[in-house]
Amino acid sequence: TMEKKTFNQAAYVNEYKKKFYKQYAFRFSLKKDQAIIDHLEKQADKTNYIKSLIQRDIEKSEKESSL
Repeated sequence: TMEKKTFNQAAYVNEYKKKFYKQYAFRFSLKKDQAIIDHLEKQADKTNYIKSLIQRDIEKSEKESSL
């Protein structure tokens, strides 16, 4: 008999993420990093906030290296 294969949406999404995305996890010290934690918590979109900081740093580095 032919077995009907069911589509596993969760597995598909996990494979897609693994193939097309990179994920990072950060730990902050509640004692030493409280100001950073507080500031990050205020950001509505933490991913875009961090990406914009990195992009700004890349642009700054490119300008400095071209001098």
